Order: sequence, then structure tokens, then C-alpha cells
Amino acid sequence: MSGAGYTAAMQPARAAALAELIAEIGRQDAAGRTWELAPADLQRLLGLTPEQYYRELYGAQVAGHPLVSLAQADESFSQASILPLVSLLEHLCGAGAESALERAGIFFSREQQAEITAQFLNAAAREVGAHRFRTDEFTAMLRTFGNLSQARRSTSNTSLTWVASAGTPPAAIARDAASPSRGWRCVTPKASCASCSPNTCCARRPSSAP
Repeated sequence: MSGAGYTAAMQPARAAALAELIAEIGRQDAAGRTWELAPADLQRLLGLTPEQYYRELYGAQVAGHPLVSLAQADESFSQASILPLVSLLEHLCGAGAESALERAGIFFSREQQAEITAQFLNAAAREVGAHRFRTDEFTAMLRTFGNLSQARRSTSNTSLTWVASAGTPPAAIARDAASPSRGWRCVTPKASCASCSPNTCCARRPSSAP
């Protein structure tokens, strides 16, 4: 994400600042909010003045950095824009920012995202395959809503938990599962989940789940 030749080694002060940034994301996440970092947040957490921040971005642009430019100076970052944030932090903090975000469960590599998606689809397929259609339940939903599409959607949301969460990106689900503050556990049998780890196994549910 850094662009070859554009990232210097990380200094201790920058490593500490990056750790504080990761902690801030964790605090927002623990508060039940979708995390977001405005330019002022990045400057405060990284110990940069606005002038230093703009100068760093402009310098990267002038040097030909393929992923960092002054156009990002007024941008806020969230999970939806994690890739630009990783590139920016690799430039501002130094080599190792990407791996630090990965260890924290904030960023997933393409390989991990592919594995997460596969785990998600497999879990959804198992749940759908095991589901038994209940005529009485669907009839009640149809009678309540008077609409076939809404009755079908309500029945799916009630009976199929993975289908109900289908609107959430698999990577976001796995990021929540990987959060140590959430108390999640892997529900995939270990024999079929040899690579299960906090950052790679998507088939997770709250530890209180049956």
C-alpha cells in the first residue's frame, strides 16, 4: 500500500503515535460507533500541525507517490476508505503501519479478504441448507404485511441470521469478529478451519451464542 521507494523506516515516536491512532479507532468501535478520523483527528493523534500535515502530503505528491497527494488533505477516513488511510499512514508513520493495522483487525489484505468472503459464503450456504421452510410462519408474515416480497424478506431476516446480515460487507463482519473486546469465538470446526486466527476466520458468532 505504501508504494515502493516512498516509505521510510518507522521511528519510535511515530510508532507510539500510530498506536494511539489505533487505540482511538478501538475506542470509537467500543462505543458502538462507525469509526471515522477527520483531518484534525489525524493531525492530533500523529502530533502534526495542519501546516506539517499539508506539507507531508504535498511532498509525497511532488515526489510522485502513487497513492498519497494533497487532494487528501481535507478528507476524513473510515473503514470504507481504509486503503487510502493505510497508504497515508505508511507515508506519515513509516514502514510497518500496514502490518500494525492488520494485527489490530482494522485492515485486511486481499488474500485475507478473499478467505473471509469464502468463509462467509460457506457459513451462509450451510445455514440456508439446514433451514426448513415453515408454512405457518410464512403465512402469518404474509397475512401481517399483505405483501409477498416483504413477507419473504421478514421471514429470512427472522429465521436466517446470515441472510439478515447479507447487507454488511463480509470484511466488516470479520473485523468485528476479530475485535478482542467483542468476546467472539470461532464456530467453524477446527478440522475444517486450519487457518483460523483472529484476523482470518469469518465464521464467528458472539461467545454467548449456542
